[in-house]
Amino acid sequence: MTRTIPARRWQALLPALGLLLICNGGPSFAATQSPIALPGDHPLGSIPENSDLRQRDLETFISASPAVAQKLARGRFENPWGTWQRQSIRSGPSLYLVYSARRDGSWPLYSQGSWVAKKDSTSGAILQIKLFLKSDPGTFIRVYPDSGRVYLDLVIYGGVLREGVPLPFDWKTCLTIKTSAIIEATRATVDWALLEPDPAQYADVSILAGKIRAGLTSLRYADDGGLDEEGRPVYIATGLPQPAKTAGLNCSGFAQWVVDGLIRPETGAFVGAAELSQRLEETRKSSVVERFEEALDPYFGLDWTRNLAFAARAALESPRQQSILESDLRQSPFSLVAPSRSAVNGGREYLEFPDYAQDAGFPTEGLAALLWWQAIHDPGYFYLASLSEQDKRGLRHHYHVAVLLPWFDSGGAFTVDVFESAAETSLITLSARTAGQMVHLVRVKASRDFEAPGLSGAGD
Repeated sequence: MTRTIPARRWQALLPALGLLLICNGGPSFAATQSPIALPGDHPLGSIPENSDLRQRDLETFISASPAVAQKLARGRFENPWGTWQRQSIRSGPSLYLVYSARRDGSWPLYSQGSWVAKKDSTSGAILQIKLFLKSDPGTFIRVYPDSGRVYLDLVIYGGVLREGVPLPFDWKTCLTIKTSAIIEATRATVDWALLEPDPAQYADVSILAGKIRAGLTSLRYADDGGLDEEGRPVYIATGLPQPAKTAGLNCSGFAQWVVDGLIRPETGAFVGAAELSQRLEETRKSSVVERFEEALDPYFGLDWTRNLAFAARAALESPRQQSILESDLRQSPFSLVAPSRSAVNGGREYLEFPDYAQDAGFPTEGLAALLWWQAIHDPGYFYLASLSEQDKRGLRHHYHVAVLLPWFDSGGAFTVDVFESAAETSLITLSARTAGQMVHLVRVKASRDFEAPGLSGAGD
């Protein structure tokens, strides 16, 4: 049965319920891209090293009293791996000792190979060390002493992949040891190959992202805008044609546009908004939600993405599917996340990352790590995201849909191309905008055989 409740009805109620309204807001956020991860990293086996500089400065800077270390002038030094900047940074009760690698004329604290030690500003003790494996503030080794032993945590894009891995070194040795020596000493206990993906496996995703990007120039945002089974722009709620002069797509319609661009070359047909609007009430078991389904349609975004993934799977992979839930992402490789994206701040005060929540997914704080893990273990797929939050009564509303394409470039750098409401944004801005909310992901097979649907056939 197709929906009889207009999709815009519950959207109009969101502000009154204390919810953020994005899908109706248009692509005004398109210019707020703020990429943090830097390109140009080396393979893990040739990561830049600064151990010789740390050995030279052990007594005068690293092991010196906080007063002496803080007064030591900032310096820049050359070694066989490049140019490094040494500095101390005071933050709260701690002093941070930093050796950062030069990258494109500057010295980001988190550039690959950089070393940051957290020093107690009273006792002078080194409390922990962070060694950056990629030029990303959330991807590092954390090394720390505990009860006479030294341990390692591996944090990948904010997700704590390994915790408490013992190291065969004493703490003083760790102050000057090479990053490569730590990696070699833990080959039996840490799967370092996870950080060395084969870029060739992601060609379809990166090519698809480029074709989507090129197709944006022909699109515009339109409230409640989608496509019918002939590819004509219609209003999702009523199925009526959109006026030609203002025809466009909202967040749901744009996700449909992407999937239609993959399906049509295979089948010669579009999915159609009416089919995608099917409410999947049988997948939900909550009696609390049931009484709101007709009135508010709170699971519109979730059902839309599941229906899209189901249609894509039938056309591109397996026509004999077992369940419409088959494409849901339900497994997480980590149970903790590092809350701080700062290169210097933070310690081992990790936050719990819960298991998959039925019809809600995962907290958005773990989105980057989830996409990285999926890209590593399931290359060649992209994801439709349904964002949701609870209103003042505790009822969850899926209010926004985004298209996420994770891939690795020829240098092994991890990239997530993000498209929302006929515009390109970024994972940084999406995550910041949805902090404290939930994201549900369904996977779709990528293909370079994408043909961007036009918006022809609109009404007068």
